[in-house]
Amino acid sequence: AFFGAALLCLLGMLVALLFLGRVLAQRWRLEARLGTQMALRQAMERSVTLGLLAWDLNGRPFYANQALCRMVGWSGAELLAPAPELPCWPAEQGPLWPRVVQLGQAPPERQSGDEGQLLHREGHRLDVWLHAAPLALADGRVIGWMASVLDISERRRMERLAARQQERLEASARLVAVGEVASTLAHELNQPL
Repeated sequence: AFFGAALLCLLGMLVALLFLGRVLAQRWRLEARLGTQMALRQAMERSVTLGLLAWDLNGRPFYANQALCRMVGWSGAELLAPAPELPCWPAEQGPLWPRVVQLGQAPPERQSGDEGQLLHREGHRLDVWLHAAPLALADGRVIGWMASVLDISERRRMERLAARQQERLEASARLVAVGEVASTLAHELNQPL
């Protein structure tokens, strides 16, 4: 009886080891997949030039990617520090958090984003395009908001330069027209009909 009980316990241990081996193999596969996903996410985050900033439902920022930090010259810790407003957001534009929520709650057909400005750490302003979306779990529960920030400063600079060149071209065209009228008038005065 003792030998039978020991054999039964041994058999139970072998079955438990078999199940434990399966669980460990499954865990290793999941860890490998998670490692691959993390590497992919980190590579995507390093390669993107779009600034990303995430807030919880209480309006506290909890994530800022490196592209945003490079864009505004502030570190992630400085951007995420508890404060009434982000250090890179100009106060005259009003609070950023309600603006992000409003952008994120717009229906998909009206989600076009909004233009604004950010302050660089060195003091100059950046023209940016803001877009926001709810940060939702797989079950659809919203846990915060994600905003993307695209630097459009260079495009705005080029638009201003093109507008100035257009104004100069129009002024030159007016001068040419005035010159032609003056030339015609001078010709008529020198040689009347």
